[in-house]
Amino acid sequence: AILVFSLSFLKFSSRIPMFSKLIVPIGFSYYAFQAIGYIVDIYNGKIRAEKNFMYFALYMSFFPKFVSGPIEREEDFVAQIKELKEVRFLDEQRLSEAFGYILYGYFMKLVVADNLGVLVTKLFNGYRDSGSLWLIIGSLSYTMQIYCDFAGYSALAVGVSRIFGINLVQNFTSPYMAVNISDFWRRWHRSLSMWLRDYVYIPLGGNRKGVLRQCINVAIVFILCGIWHGNGLNFLAWGMLHAIYSVIDVLARRQRNKDKAKSFLSELKGRFVTFCCASFAWIFFGASGLKTAVEYCIAMVTAGSAGTTFIAEYNELCNETTRTNFMVGFILIVILMDVISYKSNKPFPVVLQDLACGARYLI
Repeated sequence: AILVFSLSFLKFSSRIPMFSKLIVPIGFSYYAFQAIGYIVDIYNGKIRAEKNFMYFALYMSFFPKFVSGPIEREEDFVAQIKELKEVRFLDEQRLSEAFGYILYGYFMKLVVADNLGVLVTKLFNGYRDSGSLWLIIGSLSYTMQIYCDFAGYSALAVGVSRIFGINLVQNFTSPYMAVNISDFWRRWHRSLSMWLRDYVYIPLGGNRKGVLRQCINVAIVFILCGIWHGNGLNFLAWGMLHAIYSVIDVLARRQRNKDKAKSFLSELKGRFVTFCCASFAWIFFGASGLKTAVEYCIAMVTAGSAGTTFIAEYNELCNETTRTNFMVGFILIVILMDVISYKSNKPFPVVLQDLACGARYLI
């Protein structure tokens, strides 16, 4: 009941005249999901209700994670709060790692995401006047922008929390290196994926009641995920696209299980297809509405050159800031960091700690 009320309020309150001017509290959706998880865990006997109100209040409203997550579990977070008396504030190793996360987060958010946002906004708003190639570039740019925005914020939250001796969930682990859509969701916004798995997918029956029921449960989870992210049919369409992807992946994995052999080329193909599917779905997430998203997708294959040259359109789109010229280099750096993280199975700020002091400071 709480879940339905929370999602309904988020989606429809702006359409009701008496609520249209109300300000939804900052972090409301994350707060609601943490509260629901806490109540359900108590009801199921997994945890006991916290008797110290200050511990509970800090769990619900800890400032680094409050606006955009990650969604923490009470038993993990409060246990760390209770052990803070053992944490030395001036711990060189912990502070070095914390500052690594903070700088990494600022690079992702301010250098990459915010500068890509200038180009993406122009293309999403002016798609009727842009050529197909530039619209494809806009789609790929938004794919990187939203990743660097979310992952950058999450890295900042982790870094700031580390300063105080609290370890938050790693929310992003090289998601665009995923070999299939299920792997993508194990790497993208991991705390949300785990929350939906534990409090929606598994209670619905998970994969325990046959393949048809599993596909229905997967579809419900991703439609709910789309509604949770925003008010609009475009968010619902984004969730439905991922529902379709995931149902196809469930069926495909059942077939792949019969053939255990995996080749480098098959994994490379899987990564390429997964990236393209995710990138296409992000158009619906980033557009101002469903109609805009559909028209943008159609224009990607029908607009041609839009009556101008690629260079002329580049000069028109990218003339406001010289930083745009460095975006390809910035994106390559992000890709390199993700490849290193994926290969080492560690977050990039943690990888930095394995380097010599001079190399670490240079980076």
